[in-house]
Amino acid sequence: MILALFVVALVLFVVLPMIGVAAWLLVTTAVFGLFFGALGRLVVPGRQPMGLLATIALGWLGALIGLAVGRGAHLHSIATFLLEVGGSALLVVIWSATVGRTPIGGGPRSISRGI
Repeated sequence: MILALFVVALVLFVVLPMIGVAAWLLVTTAVFGLFFGALGRLVVPGRQPMGLLATIALGWLGALIGLAVGRGAHLHSIATFLLEVGGSALLVVIWSATVGRTPIGGGPRSISRGI
């Protein structure tokens, strides 16, 4: 009986809050990445052929890089924010230069051979 109460208390007070924190971290990371990815895509001229997940991932990674550079250089918040947007924009440029060159459908080599 005591063991069952201990297991219930463990689930209620340890496991469920950890799941909630993990879910909240996932949501805030996605929103954070989307925000900086969208700003990075706005800064870069032209069309960037990437989806929502790529925007979130590049925005998040670029913001982390900019944050690390800004904190390492002991810059203030506005300069660090600009470095985060710049890092996201730089990753968008790199993504567009490497991935964006492939036409939709894979080009002439993607023709089926009738197998």
